[in-house]
Amino acid sequence: MSLALGFLFADFQDAVLTGDASVATPLIRHNPRLAPARQLAIYIDGYRLRLLAAIRADYPGLLALVGDEVFDRLALDYIENHPPQHFNLDRYPHGFAAYVCELARDEFAALAQAFLIDAV
Repeated sequence: MSLALGFLFADFQDAVLTGDASVATPLIRHNPRLAPARQLAIYIDGYRLRLLAAIRADYPGLLALVGDEVFDRLALDYIENHPPQHFNLDRYPHGFAAYVCELARDEFAALAQAFLIDAV
Protein backbone atom coordinates (compact mmCIF):
# COMPACT_ATOMS: atom_id res chain seq x y z
CA MET A 1 0.00 0.00 0.00
CA SER A 2 1.35 3.40 -0.89
CA LEU A 3 1.93 6.03 1.75
CA ALA A 4 -0.71 8.29 0.15
CA LEU A 5 -3.29 5.50 0.24
CA GLY A 6 -2.48 4.89 3.90
CA PHE A 7 -3.17 8.54 4.70
CA LEU A 8 -6.41 8.36 2.71
CA PHE A 9 -7.57 5.34 4.72
CA ALA A 10 -6.55 7.03 7.98
CA ASP A 11 -8.55 10.16 7.12
CA PHE A 12 -11.54 8.05 6.11
CA GLN A 13 -11.35 6.09 9.37
CA ASP A 14 -11.07 9.30 11.39
CA ALA A 15 -14.16 10.67 9.65
CA VAL A 16 -16.16 7.52 10.38
CA LEU A 17 -15.04 7.22 14.00
CA THR A 18 -15.47 10.88 14.91
CA GLY A 19 -18.52 11.56 12.76
CA ASP A 20 -16.71 14.57 11.28
CA ALA A 21 -16.81 14.25 7.49
CA SER A 22 -14.90 17.49 6.95
CA VAL A 23 -11.53 15.74 7.35
CA ALA A 24 -12.10 13.39 4.43
CA THR A 25 -14.64 15.26 2.28
CA PRO A 26 -11.95 16.94 0.12
CA LEU A 27 -10.60 13.49 -0.74
CA ILE A 28 -13.91 12.18 -2.13
CA ARG A 29 -14.64 12.48 -5.81
CA HIS A 30 -17.77 14.49 -6.52
CA ASN A 31 -20.71 12.49 -7.80
CA PRO A 32 -23.48 14.33 -9.68
CA ARG A 33 -26.13 12.53 -7.60
CA LEU A 34 -24.44 12.56 -4.20
CA ALA A 35 -22.19 15.21 -2.69
CA PRO A 36 -18.95 14.05 -1.01
CA ALA A 37 -20.25 14.90 2.48
CA ARG A 38 -23.38 12.80 1.86
CA GLN A 39 -21.27 9.92 0.54
CA LEU A 40 -19.27 9.91 3.78
CA ALA A 41 -22.42 10.29 5.85
CA ILE A 42 -23.57 6.91 4.52
CA TYR A 43 -20.52 5.26 6.07
CA ILE A 44 -20.61 7.36 9.23
CA ASP A 45 -24.29 6.59 9.86
CA GLY A 46 -23.95 2.94 8.82
CA TYR A 47 -21.12 2.40 11.28
CA ARG A 48 -23.20 3.71 14.17
CA LEU A 49 -26.28 1.76 13.08
CA ARG A 50 -24.29 -1.50 13.11
CA LEU A 51 -22.98 -0.76 16.60
CA LEU A 52 -26.51 0.14 17.75
CA ALA A 53 -27.84 -3.14 16.32
CA ALA A 54 -25.16 -5.08 18.20
CA ILE A 55 -26.11 -3.40 21.47
CA ARG A 56 -29.83 -3.94 20.86
CA ALA A 57 -29.23 -7.64 20.17
CA ASP A 58 -27.40 -8.11 23.48
CA TYR A 59 -29.87 -6.24 25.69
CA PRO A 60 -33.44 -7.14 24.63
CA GLY A 61 -34.72 -6.99 28.22
CA LEU A 62 -33.55 -3.45 28.78
CA LEU A 63 -34.89 -2.46 25.35
CA ALA A 64 -38.32 -3.83 26.28
CA LEU A 65 -38.20 -2.13 29.67
CA VAL A 66 -37.26 1.40 28.60
CA GLY A 67 -38.49 1.44 24.99
CA ASP A 68 -36.85 2.28 21.69
CA GLU A 69 -36.33 6.01 22.22
CA VAL A 70 -34.65 5.86 25.62
CA PHE A 71 -32.63 2.78 24.73
CA ASP A 72 -31.37 4.26 21.48
CA ARG A 73 -30.44 7.51 23.21
CA LEU A 74 -28.42 5.57 25.81
CA ALA A 75 -26.83 3.35 23.19
CA LEU A 76 -25.89 6.20 20.84
CA ASP A 77 -24.38 8.10 23.74
CA TYR A 78 -22.38 4.98 24.61
CA ILE A 79 -21.25 4.65 20.98
CA GLU A 80 -20.01 8.24 20.83
CA ASN A 81 -18.16 7.97 24.14
CA HIS A 82 -16.81 4.41 23.83
CA PRO A 83 -15.46 3.60 20.37
CA PRO A 84 -14.76 -0.07 19.72
CA GLN A 85 -11.36 -1.27 20.87
CA HIS A 86 -11.49 -4.69 19.26
CA PHE A 87 -12.08 -5.93 15.72
CA ASN A 88 -14.76 -8.36 16.90
CA LEU A 89 -18.17 -6.64 16.96
CA ASP A 90 -19.54 -9.30 19.33
CA ARG A 91 -17.40 -7.88 22.13
CA TYR A 92 -18.45 -4.28 21.64
CA PRO A 93 -21.69 -4.27 23.71
CA HIS A 94 -20.08 -5.85 26.78
CA GLY A 95 -19.39 -2.52 28.48
CA PHE A 96 -22.88 -1.13 27.89
CA ALA A 97 -24.38 -2.62 31.08
CA ALA A 98 -21.80 -0.93 33.30
CA TYR A 99 -22.26 2.31 31.35
CA VAL A 100 -26.03 2.34 31.91
CA CYS A 101 -25.64 1.55 35.61
CA GLU A 102 -23.04 4.30 35.97
CA LEU A 103 -25.45 6.80 34.40
CA ALA A 104 -28.48 5.70 36.38
CA ARG A 105 -27.35 5.72 40.04
CA ASP A 106 -30.95 5.50 41.27
CA GLU A 107 -33.89 3.08 41.35
CA PHE A 108 -33.61 2.72 37.59
CA ALA A 109 -30.15 1.20 38.07
CA ALA A 110 -31.55 -1.73 40.03
CA LEU A 111 -34.27 -2.33 37.43
CA ALA A 112 -31.89 -1.97 34.53
CA GLN A 113 -29.33 -4.27 36.10
CA ALA A 114 -31.97 -6.97 36.40
CA PHE A 115 -32.51 -6.83 32.64
CA LEU A 116 -28.92 -6.51 31.50
CA ILE A 117 -26.96 -9.57 30.42
CA ASP A 118 -23.77 -10.38 32.27
CA ALA A 119 -21.23 -9.20 29.71
CA VAL A 120 -18.14 -10.19 31.63
